[in-house]
Amino acid sequence: MAADQTLVQGAREAHGYYGGGIDRARKELFNNLNQQIANSAQKKRAAQQEQQVEQGKLKKQEDKEAKALQAQWDKQTMGNANSILASDGDLTGDNYSALYDDINGDLKNRFINGTPKERALALNDLQKRTQEVNGMKEYSVENAALLVNANKSGQPFNPDGYCLALDDDAYSKEKSILAGHTENNSFNVSDDYNEAGERIGSKVGFRGGYDEETGEYAFMGGEEAVTLSDKFRVDQQSQAELMSLQNTMYDLADEGDHTSSFNVNAAKSRVKSIVNASNKKLSLMYDPMIEGRSFKDDLFKGDLLAEVTYEQLGISPDQAYAMEKAAGEKNPDGVIGSDNLTAEDQRLILSQFMTSGDMEEERENMLVTYYTDIMRQSWQKRHGEVVSEYYRANPGAVAAQYTEEELKQLARQAQKGEVERGAENIVNIG
Repeated sequence: MAADQTLVQGAREAHGYYGGGIDRARKELFNNLNQQIANSAQKKRAAQQEQQVEQGKLKKQEDKEAKALQAQWDKQTMGNANSILASDGDLTGDNYSALYDDINGDLKNRFINGTPKERALALNDLQKRTQEVNGMKEYSVENAALLVNANKSGQPFNPDGYCLALDDDAYSKEKSILAGHTENNSFNVSDDYNEAGERIGSKVGFRGGYDEETGEYAFMGGEEAVTLSDKFRVDQQSQAELMSLQNTMYDLADEGDHTSSFNVNAAKSRVKSIVNASNKKLSLMYDPMIEGRSFKDDLFKGDLLAEVTYEQLGISPDQAYAMEKAAGEKNPDGVIGSDNLTAEDQRLILSQFMTSGDMEEERENMLVTYYTDIMRQSWQKRHGEVVSEYYRANPGAVAAQYTEEELKQLARQAQKGEVERGAENIVNIG
């Protein structure tokens, strides 16, 4: 079959178009384009390499700075503030872990990833945490020692233990909290918030009271724990001051003569200043401060009941009258020790008086009266001896004023330290 001339001609024309000068121009064009593409790619690779180099330098710098910050942090936490994290015997494993996680968590993150200002604040917080935890460690040791030596009713008194108030059922919650501070996981690390409710970091303290509904422990700061502990310590300072005042009363009586009188106002003023200055009034109420006697025991045994009125206990006259009438008192007089209340009723009333937050003023007034009376007894004991010595040396002075029976009565009263009560004509009672 003969070839189609049209197709042949077309093929020739196409061959002629791509051949010769046109084909060379085409090749040069493509070569030029390829070279430009290659050059562009090379420049791009060079730029990328340069960028990588710069990024590498930056990363090295960042890594170097990060390592420097890490080293600085380690120095602060494991070096300068070693007492926080070092398990040196004062911290249990659980408390150590809680502190370690807290310090190497949010606080560390703020230091390493924060601005220079944030880093400075983080270091400042770390320093505060160091001081705080050191104080908590000291408290933990002291609290444990006080609990080991805690006083119990009926046992020899130990001034180096917690006072007898902690043995009272009324303070069982406080006793549980203090005992909880000796447990392995006593530390409480919690989120800290500002007034706007925004989290600003963490805080470390002790476990406070237990909430049975939530199953969680309340947060108790270190200073709050120390305050609670102080409340139940034996008031050794007030005890020393009261004993010193008692000795002073004896000396004053010894320096006086048979006409001297007890300056009740001066003694009461001094006692009041001691009571008011004390921040351990539970100890003043529960512990045997002088001569093995305590305010609580004397109150509950009835030694003070003969003079204690319902009004002194914070009970209104109307309430007292109703209570006495209900108890069968024929002549209600407002004195708790003279009515027909059962011993259990009296115990309940006095227990309420000892622990009620609404009767603080009445308790303090009665404490002042109680210790002032002890001072009076100390003065009176020596003064009775002085009076007796005087009239033994001057029998005529007595014989001129008293019958033989009255003199015998005076002698008996002098021996008991009660001269001024039965001999007002001899001793001027102040």
